[in-house]
Amino acid sequence: MPRESKRARLRRMHDEYAILCRVIPEPACALDFDSPFQLLVATVLSAQTTDKRVNTVTPALFAAYPTPVALAAADPQRVEDIIRPIGFYHAKTCNIIALSAQLESRFAGQVPDTMEELVTLPGVGRKTANVVLGNAFGVPGFPVDTHVIRVTGRLRWRDDWNDPTPDPVRIEREITACFPRRVDGPVAPADPARARHLPRAQTRLRGVPPERHLSFRSLTAVIQTQRLHSVPCVLRGTMHGSVGPCSWRSPPRCACCCGRAGRS
Repeated sequence: MPRESKRARLRRMHDEYAILCRVIPEPACALDFDSPFQLLVATVLSAQTTDKRVNTVTPALFAAYPTPVALAAADPQRVEDIIRPIGFYHAKTCNIIALSAQLESRFAGQVPDTMEELVTLPGVGRKTANVVLGNAFGVPGFPVDTHVIRVTGRLRWRDDWNDPTPDPVRIEREITACFPRRVDGPVAPADPARARHLPRAQTRLRGVPPERHLSFRSLTAVIQTQRLHSVPCVLRGTMHGSVGPCSWRSPPRCACCCGRAGRS
């Protein structure tokens, strides 16, 4: 089987992403929050657990500690008792209390809106920072979590698709380089949400409509049958010098020259 060229892979990636946008048209952040501070804490708590489980403990947590100054002064044992169901509660308690203290001492109680500042906080890496930037501040980002790693590997969107221990930072840079950012389009970090809706083969997601129950085998079949009929505009903007290629931000209408709807 001939090796796929970079140009061919780029075209295939845009084809497949356009299909994902149609099959899962409105992905959204699954964490419940009312402020950047709540989102930041909830995202830190979501490590090694599900967003749904995090949402079961954050109402009590934020009712008791609604602000960074309150959480910074909290009794660690009481915080641990609240977040115990989500696992790793001791380390997570240390992180959210420490980051709250730093928010108060370094940022006047406000969540910073830059990647460089966010990653200096305890328990905050690039994935968490991208989630906060995209959902709280409207800054384009590409959070790489286990779902994104799994999907981009299965679809062979990256060079190290067969690596058992891929580098999330490298994945972020490699994928975003293939999908130019749009500063004038939607900026919610929808891609990890789409990835989360694509279960492993032979699995199903509770509460997700049947049309979203896609194994990777069925996703491949969808891509093969729909590519030529549904996404003829992919990369045409680049090839013909018009508006530009489909944005990885997935605007409501495709940014390519044909103007065909990019979502169902």
